[in-house]
Amino acid sequence: DPDALVYNGQVYVFHEGRGDNGWLWCNVFDGNEWAGDHKIHKTGITAGPSAVVYNDQIYLLHQGREDSGWMWCNVFNGSEWVGDEEVPNTGISEGPGAVIY
Repeated sequence: DPDALVYNGQVYVFHEGRGDNGWLWCNVFDGNEWAGDHKIHKTGITAGPSAVVYNDQIYLLHQGREDSGWMWCNVFNGSEWVGDEEVPNTGISEGPGAVIY
């Protein structure tokens, strides 16, 4: 399942690539047109991602590629993705859910 959010006035949609290829992709809508899909570097997924904006950055949580059973997180700082990191001691069997409280 894809996930979407609004960040800096644009809609970001995150999803697994076509054909269940195991990699995370993103498309951005600026209010007039879609930028086109781009692969988020070295970010593999098994189940739908969950994205939130926190401290003016996008936090993208997901289950690792090839049904790894572990939760991973990548952060977008406004100009680039910082890099996928495993969330310590957090096993999952489905796509995670995230909220800001």
